[in-house]
Amino acid sequence: MHIHRVKRVVYASPSFTTVNRRDKDADTLISYPDISFAVDDFHEAFENTTISDPDHCFCVRLNSTNSPNGPAVVNLFAGFVSFDALQKAYWEGHGRVRGLLAPLTGEDTTVVMRGPGGHGQADVCVRALGNSNRKGLAGLIGNVAQYRGVKGFQVSLMSIRLPWQQLARDLLFQQSS
Repeated sequence: MHIHRVKRVVYASPSFTTVNRRDKDADTLISYPDISFAVDDFHEAFENTTISDPDHCFCVRLNSTNSPNGPAVVNLFAGFVSFDALQKAYWEGHGRVRGLLAPLTGEDTTVVMRGPGGHGQADVCVRALGNSNRKGLAGLIGNVAQYRGVKGFQVSLMSIRLPWQQLARDLLFQQSS
């Protein structure tokens, strides 16, 4: 089994930035009482993270390496999304016609992963990888011929949001891993 690991340092913030992937506009919103951890360069950080096998999944884990009780590692969030769930969310977010065009246009969709017990969420950017290496009309015809034209997905973690109460409890009382 191949595991592709991406590690990034993220910082807590009482706000988060929404990204309109079509217009490249961004709005900063207050997330309090949730605390947000954003990956600023998510497209670059995860550019080689792809899922193309139905038996594989995308896993996310947020750890704290500094706690009040010493340099212990505390798990703050863990979640995963399967290939089938990515595929279903992708097609629900795009529809049939836009979904066929998306591998050619590079259009993204967002999948929300819920944390254990429904606490917290991770926002994941999903981009389809087309089956056809051909561009333009030939690529579109190749995608239609292969029905839905997706050979896999590029996935990028954009942010994680946690309720402040859960964050405080985990940092103060959770056993280190």
